[in-house]
Amino acid sequence: MLCYGLGVGVFSMIPVLGLLAIPVVVALGIYGLVMPIIAAIKANDGTEYRYPLIFRLL
Repeated sequence: MLCYGLGVGVFSMIPVLGLLAIPVVVALGIYGLVMPIIAAIKANDGTEYRYPLIFRLL
């Protein structure tokens, strides 16, 4: 009975996680469209532009 309850709980969370993921995907899409435009405007002005929220590895 515990395995059945656990399985139902896990499978019932899938739609909830999907509903939570939709705004995140939309926000990342907007971020992906807006940031290159801002970077292009800054580059056209001759200034160096660093993308926010990017890890600097070097």
